[in-house]
Parts: sequence; structure tokens; C-alpha cells
Amino acid sequence: MPLCQTAIPVWIMPLNRVVENFDPQNNKFDVVIIDEASQADILALSALYLGKRVIIVGDDEQVSPDNVGIKIEEINAMIEQHLKGIPNSHLFNGKTSVYDLAKASGFKP
Repeated sequence: MPLCQTAIPVWIMPLNRVVENFDPQNNKFDVVIIDEASQADILALSALYLGKRVIIVGDDEQVSPDNVGIKIEEINAMIEQHLKGIPNSHLFNGKTSVYDLAKASGFKP
């Protein structure tokens, strides 16, 4: 798929397919749109890295992601260990949506 990137003007795919099919060092897009961002968890950030510009579409009235089976204590320990000094690092917990991360970072809905 990376070889076809320039031949196809619009790509629509689930976030897990983005990570599987595109190399962030070699594949960049003019615009990346994350739709239903209020339901997308932190893993969606990998897709945002591919875009020169980003559009985040969501609804803060919808249910946020819920990572079933994830131990919050372990996540909090990793945040404390690896994200010291990162603004709003407590939001990188797997339960905060990309939409909410964008709002907390100052982007206007």
C-alpha cells in the first residue's frame, strides 16, 4: 500500500490498518482525518503522526474508550516513569479519547 499512496487521493481505513500498512518515516499525508475521535483511544495518535495537517472529528457527548482488561495501576506507573514533564500526561491513560486529548491541548471544537 505505501507504493500506491500517491496514486490514491483518499484512503479510508480503521486505525489498526494504518499502523499495519504505513511507515511513519516514509509515508506522510497532506491531511489525516480521525472521525469518531471521541471513541478513539491513544493508539490513534500514531495515525496523526502521518499527517502534515490533522482534522479531529468527534462528539464529547459520546462514550469515551474503555480498555477492558487493562490494569490502570500499570498504566499509571508507566505514565509516571516515561512521561514526566509531559503536559496532561495523566490523560494518556487509555481511557481518554483523542477528541478529549485535543480539547485538553487547546484545540477548539
